[in-house]
Amino acid sequence: MHQRFLSSTSKVIAILGTFLLLNTVVNAEIYKTVLPDGTVAYSDQPDEDPEGNTEKLEGITVPTLNFPKTEPFKANTPKNNQPAAFKYNDLKIISPAEGTTIRVNSVSTRVAIDPILRPNHMIQMKVNGQNSGNPSSSFVTALNGLIRGEHKVTAVVVDENGATVATSAPLTIYVQLPRAK
Repeated sequence: MHQRFLSSTSKVIAILGTFLLLNTVVNAEIYKTVLPDGTVAYSDQPDEDPEGNTEKLEGITVPTLNFPKTEPFKANTPKNNQPAAFKYNDLKIISPAEGTTIRVNSVSTRVAIDPILRPNHMIQMKVNGQNSGNPSSSFVTALNGLIRGEHKVTAVVVDENGATVATSAPLTIYVQLPRAK
């Protein structure tokens, strides 16, 4: 009994599906065009041929499906049609540690970044707001020529045009050079 019910249900679904499909079928007219190179082309649109090499084929129709019109896919972009700006989750100086005192006029810095640095981005180190050296794709950079005193160090990610993409929190280091006697 259970199997008969399933087969009856399947038949009803198949019949309803066929009726729905047939309801959307439209017959298209067919046109035959002989191209200048002798090739024969068939279409559902008449060719705008001035020489009259297009003829409507009478008595021949081809079933075609009429689907509802849909809107083309549009990517989620801001109203100015510019892609959303890339954003780093984390950019920080991991070496030297905050408050480190150094006794020479140079120090090696190490930067951590997430996600990984993009190919068109570089890291520019800054000391007291001023560029220190050139932008680089290296995560380790030497800061040279430091003078005695307190210094605020930041790492800045810049794009190929030199525009700032991300900036780390400032890190304070102290330079205590030996005094000459």
